[in-house]
Amino acid sequence: MNKLGLWIVVAAMQIAGGAKADPPLMNVQQLLDACNSPMGSPGTIYCAAYISGVGGVIETNGIALSRFTPRDANVLKTISACGDTTVGASVQAFKNWAQAHPELWTQDAPSGVMMALRQTWPCP
Repeated sequence: MNKLGLWIVVAAMQIAGGAKADPPLMNVQQLLDACNSPMGSPGTIYCAAYISGVGGVIETNGIALSRFTPRDANVLKTISACGDTTVGASVQAFKNWAQAHPELWTQDAPSGVMMALRQTWPCP
């Protein structure tokens, strides 16, 4: 695996909660609440920025899949999404996924965003 590939995997693992931070990570329900704030409010701006950041990492992982060996690509398949997306589409995908999965609202928000985007835009 090249240095860029290793960096992508490490960054994605940290975002996914591989490195627990103080204070605890926001959970899915808290992020959903922010996303459901009135349009243009600090909550919706935070929501879009948060999902865009996590989405950017997993989109980069999706692009990198074509450059790795099959073994290394299998690691990335669980933390990547493929497809041409916008921030608005990514936010809506997260909201739809979170509303359909209230049993996962206590999961950390980065994991929830990754699951939502991966389910909406899976890599082949």
